[in-house]
Amino acid sequence: MPENKNQLVIGFLVLGLALVGLSTYFSFFAPRKTYQEIPLAKVQRETGKVYAVRAGYTQKELVETRTTLVSLDSVETQDIGEALILFENSYQIRVFNNAMVTLEKVEDQQDFHVVLIIKRGDIKVESFGRDGDLFIAKNGERISAAQYNSSQLAHAAVVPPVPVDNFSNPAPANEGLAEDEISTTMNEHRSSFFKCYTQLLQKDPTAKGQVSLSFTVENNGKLSVAEVTASDIKQDEFRQCLVEVLRRIEFRSFRGPPISTLFPLKFE
Repeated sequence: MPENKNQLVIGFLVLGLALVGLSTYFSFFAPRKTYQEIPLAKVQRETGKVYAVRAGYTQKELVETRTTLVSLDSVETQDIGEALILFENSYQIRVFNNAMVTLEKVEDQQDFHVVLIIKRGDIKVESFGRDGDLFIAKNGERISAAQYNSSQLAHAAVVPPVPVDNFSNPAPANEGLAEDEISTTMNEHRSSFFKCYTQLLQKDPTAKGQVSLSFTVENNGKLSVAEVTASDIKQDEFRQCLVEVLRRIEFRSFRGPPISTLFPLKFE
């Protein structure tokens, strides 16, 4: 009888070790959804040609009916193309012809919200959801989607970004430029961005908010486009200071097409 008990105990120990091993295996090797892979919306083709441009890629994906969008994905329409972006929180955004918008997921104290950045053309909010879940950004300004249609921002033309001066194109070196490399380089200059914020606090001690920087890295490592695409802080000198810091940043050279991306900053 004691021998049977010992065998039973050993059996439970072996089973426990096996379960721990399986748990460890799946924690390391099972596929996970990254920050950017969490679905934010679906884009639905209405008329003409509509494209989805995936984050970090330049090749366009033709939207036949519907497709899912994640953070930093873009929607582009052509001359007679129109699209409808459908969010789970009931918001629906119509993207008119010759337009391009980008979705960005921004973490906040409660959970997260989404910023739709207008890079070209016009949009209209056709169906509304909960205020604070979705924001529209244009020309560096940001407003709640619930207020967008009746705002002055809705009637303002999109101001094209100013190209960075002294752009040259030497021979590229290594293949590609990984997202974590971009984040690492940007974080190395975080103190320079916060110097702009320190200067702002001297004029407005209550200033705080989130900012999205948009830039394109050419294959020589230099920036050809640098701008503030969304900002809670409306002070022009502050935004200009951020752009000046951004323009001075350089990455390593690489082979392949230019890389356009966004980098969020939170000042408080």
